[in-house]
Amino acid sequence: MQMLRDLSQPEIDFVISSANGTFIDQAEQRALEQVIPDAIAYTAKPALGESVGASGLWQVILGAQGLRHGELPPVLHADLNISLRLSLSRMSVAGSRRAIVLSSGVNQQVAGVRLAIH
Repeated sequence: MQMLRDLSQPEIDFVISSANGTFIDQAEQRALEQVIPDAIAYTAKPALGESVGASGLWQVILGAQGLRHGELPPVLHADLNISLRLSLSRMSVAGSRRAIVLSSGVNQQVAGVRLAIH
């Protein structure tokens, strides 16, 4: 949670979530709800699968493309009970300047990066 607090300064427009289908998902969701509850959340793993180390790279590419093009694709197979603001259909994020990419490794190592357009 502290890593997310550090990355969320200044304001964040959207988050590319790790959401790798493990217990880490619940911890990630709780942290997002507490630290940046208004940010839009997107995860590509339901569409692309878990590609282990390459997943982090895919997520950075998705974050950069979301900022560049001002749009996020829909989250496939989203659980509608999740309280986060998910990109459930093609979602405009036009004007977004900052995003966070969260990643969780095989042994539950956690990393994050903040992306910004100037």
